[in-house]
Amino acid sequence: EIEEGFEFVPSFFYEDKIYGALRSKDVDSEENYSVYYSKEEGLIKVREIEMWEAYGNTGDKNRRILTSNIKDSGSSYIIKDSVTGEVKELPKVEIEFLNNPEEVRVTSDKDNSIGDEYYTEYIDRKYYGDEKAWKSDQCYSVSGSDNYFYRVIANFVYEEGNGKELAGSYRNLYGKYDTSNFKSYATAMVLYDYEESKAITLEDNYSEKFPLITKVMYSNNNNKFYAFGGEKENEIYEIEIHDDKYSINHLYTIDLGERMTETWFSKVIGNSIILGTFIAEDIDSSNIEDKDNYYVEVVEKERNTILFDIESKEINVFNEDEEFNDISNTNSNKYLILKQCNDEGIITKVLLGKVKDNKIEYVYEFKSYPWIVVFDDEEKRMFTQYFDDEGKVKHELFYLDIE
Repeated sequence: EIEEGFEFVPSFFYEDKIYGALRSKDVDSEENYSVYYSKEEGLIKVREIEMWEAYGNTGDKNRRILTSNIKDSGSSYIIKDSVTGEVKELPKVEIEFLNNPEEVRVTSDKDNSIGDEYYTEYIDRKYYGDEKAWKSDQCYSVSGSDNYFYRVIANFVYEEGNGKELAGSYRNLYGKYDTSNFKSYATAMVLYDYEESKAITLEDNYSEKFPLITKVMYSNNNNKFYAFGGEKENEIYEIEIHDDKYSINHLYTIDLGERMTETWFSKVIGNSIILGTFIAEDIDSSNIEDKDNYYVEVVEKERNTILFDIESKEINVFNEDEEFNDISNTNSNKYLILKQCNDEGIITKVLLGKVKDNKIEYVYEFKSYPWIVVFDDEEKRMFTQYFDDEGKVKHELFYLDIE
């Protein structure tokens, strides 16, 4: 039973409890709670939480939440453990970009720091004065793990003579960048181990050869890390960690022709990496009035999902026949939720799929149409949330025995 005026959003299993958030339905209320459910105790409030905690874990379903918006914190990014309430700041790291000075001009002025975390050799001040440079600094959770996080830092320099009119005129597509607008760029990435409270940096100095990384994933099967990156976001890298250093090696480049990639829901599932692809319709940006502040909204057509086998490098296109309109990611390392919708967008079928031998096998058809699905760490229990025929929120707990 859920308290009147609240909604329960399940996030993850811990021991024999299902943790989540109890959120007020009143948009003006700041009353939100971290809660857990168990068969013996029912729904128990653990502590009152802020709005960012209540909504910050709805996508990843991780035990640990990453945020850059916490009150009275001197840190740009912090990580909070939803079970213990423990808060950790990301360690400070000094990064040095080693680039050809004719390509990316840098200074060692540490007053030009990225947030409060990074002291970086930055692009020459005169480029900032002419607004011919752009910087990016973002932190993310590693897909498939709630212990690792990563931060990508990038310095971009525009072509000489383009001037202020190019400020902000990069295509932003699911967090990736069209580098054709830039004269050059330098990027770096740092991994973080939450439990060990340490930063993991590149074995060698960062240089112009370091790729632009846009997605990092963890494999439970072989305890390795993989990443998407490159100028077209179609390059796959393998990352190996050695204590507080890592190496990054190019694994494969996916040739998709005119198709583009979307990696925001990518992860390692089974022994495969899942990747969205589509063809983008051409959009004329010449008539956009505010050229100092825009991005091109990309319209998709002919969307597909592919599976890339890590060992064999085999690529399988999953939904060429468009039997399923949507694939929902979960916190599982084995399973996907596949949804079929009619022309009006109404869901007509929901299946549980398992990735095996670089293909998706359908193992169960839901009688209900769940919109939240959470698995335990051993993939033996599955908790779902759905609406019944009367529009009431219902829950089901499944015990899985699937070979």
